[in-house]
Amino acid sequence: MAKSSPSFQITAPTSQFERGELLGLFLVGLGALALLVAWVGAGGLAPWALLLLSTAAFSGGGYLYFKRHLSRPAGIDNDGLMFSSSTMRGAVGWVLGVIFTGVYVLLYFFPSTLTGLIEMTDPLSEIIRGREADEWFMYGFLYTLAVLVMGVRMFIKYRHSTYQIIRTASVMFFQLGFAFLLPGLLQLFNQPEFYFHYFWPLEHTYLFPSTVDFFTDTTRLGVFMIFWGGLMTFVATPLLTYFYGKRWYCSWVCGCGGLAETAGDPFRHLSDKSLKAWQIERWMVHGVLAIIAVGTLIALSGTGIVSAQLSSSDDANISLSIAESVEVEVRPDFFNFSGMELRATNFTNHPELQLNIENTGSTNISNVYASLNTLESEPVNPLGLGQARAYAAGR
Repeated sequence: MAKSSPSFQITAPTSQFERGELLGLFLVGLGALALLVAWVGAGGLAPWALLLLSTAAFSGGGYLYFKRHLSRPAGIDNDGLMFSSSTMRGAVGWVLGVIFTGVYVLLYFFPSTLTGLIEMTDPLSEIIRGREADEWFMYGFLYTLAVLVMGVRMFIKYRHSTYQIIRTASVMFFQLGFAFLLPGLLQLFNQPEFYFHYFWPLEHTYLFPSTVDFFTDTTRLGVFMIFWGGLMTFVATPLLTYFYGKRWYCSWVCGCGGLAETAGDPFRHLSDKSLKAWQIERWMVHGVLAIIAVGTLIALSGTGIVSAQLSSSDDANISLSIAESVEVEVRPDFFNFSGMELRATNFTNHPELQLNIENTGSTNISNVYASLNTLESEPVNPLGLGQARAYAAGR
């Protein structure tokens, strides 16, 4: 069989493949089929089988497809970059763009449509977190898998560059360890869910009084979490950024940068590199930073806070095992046009609970209902990271 062009692009500009490459493509297609089968409803019927099949198929298939480049001399090889339909805004690229955008719309606004995929990751979530999976655990699993598989591609492509190898290993380590495993293991041992590689302003609630009080009142580990967040925000980040620029975080630590530097590598030439684009980016970055800073100052000043009690309705017949009621707070929501945001978290599945708002401020809150989960045997997490969120509009 004729040898194929060893292009590093996801879709090579030739239809000729060797047997190993064809087997790799077959496995990748099989992994995609397993996810589709789980999505349409089989995720809850055979979760372990579909989870292991999709993971093994994507991992093994990706390696078999990318390892063909090991026979080539080391060095950057972008052959076919400008001729690939997936990397030059061709038909494949547009279809992929629509699919990925649609999945994110479903994830953020219609998570119930992803129930099959969520149920597929239940066994893994039970092992890591000691509880059933939600949409964010499922997303974190697939996200981490993409970074790891495409990270192997980066190792092969840039095997001549020590810098690229170490950087790729760094983003893979932080995504797997700090973004996926560690927060789940903390929950498994009844500790607060915390992301050590996130800090203010990336997670703006980390400086909120309720957050600080919660962590400092929970465990000694919580005190260290607040200390760590403050150290990274006010000491480490300014110093590292001064000496190395933002790449120390965006290209070496951040999960978003990790996906961009691995799965996004074949598409990096499509980004707008003009001065105008950089000017717009700077205005957007500093604009968001200003909004977060103002919101944090308002939270620290206590303006607009409305205290509340969370209690079960008569019909729900729910027993709270740690406290008779759970205190929550209503604060101005600067990222949602509904006006106010109410955060309450870390409850397991249960019927609707009524939020009885006791207004102690100048803002009137009415008709606040949320479909929350019941507190079992874990501390209440006021951050609401990936948890239940209810919105109340001030009148």
